[in-house]
Amino acid sequence: MEGLLNHAAYYAAANQNLNQYPNQNQGACPSPEKYITYGQMNLINDFRTLWRDLVIWMRSYQVSMITGFSNIDAINKRLYHIPEIFKEKLQPFFGVEHAERFAQLLDMYIVKFQILVNAQISGDPQTADAATVDLYRFVEEVADCLARCNPFWSKDQWQYLLNNLPGMSIREKIALLEQEYDKELDIRDRMLKHALILGDYMAQGVMHYIVPCQGK
Repeated sequence: MEGLLNHAAYYAAANQNLNQYPNQNQGACPSPEKYITYGQMNLINDFRTLWRDLVIWMRSYQVSMITGFSNIDAINKRLYHIPEIFKEKLQPFFGVEHAERFAQLLDMYIVKFQILVNAQISGDPQTADAATVDLYRFVEEVADCLARCNPFWSKDQWQYLLNNLPGMSIREKIALLEQEYDKELDIRDRMLKHALILGDYMAQGVMHYIVPCQGK
C-alpha cells in the first residue's frame, strides 16, 4: 500500500489540498465538475497520450503497408512499446498480474490488427474474417481484465468504448485501399477524438481508485 501511495504522488499529490476548496456536499464523493488538481490532469494527459499513440501508430502501420512507404520496423518498435508503457502506468495501482495481463492482451490485439491489415491488402478474406473475430474477442477480454482489477471500471462500458476501435480501423483501411482520402481523414479524426474518451475513462477510474470518496 505504501508503494502505491508513493507512486500515486506524481498524479494525486495535489489531492491533499482538496479540503481547501469549498464543497457544499461534505462527506460526498467530489464532483469532477467542481475542480481538477494538477495531479489529476497529469493522469488524464498520460492516458490520453497512450490511447492517442496507439491510434496514431496503428494508422501509420496501415498507411505504410498500403503505400509501401516508411519504415515498418521503426513503426512496430513504437507500436509494441505502447503496451509496455501501459503496464508501467497501471502496475503501481493494480499490481503486476493485472498490468501484465492487460499488456499481453493489448499486444495480441495489435498482432491480430496487423494480420487483418495484411490479409485485406493481399486479398485473403478468410484470414481477414478470422482476424476480425479475434479482434472483437480480445476487446471483450481487455474489458473483462480492466473491470476485474478496478471496481470503478465497468466491463460493459469498456467493451462499448473499445468496440469502436476495430470498426473504425476497418473502415479506415477500406477508405485507404479505395483511395477515398477525405473519408479516411474524417475517420482518423474521429479515432483520435475517441482515443481521448478512452484516456479520460481510464484516468477517471484510476482517480476514483486512489481516492474513492473524500470525507469518508
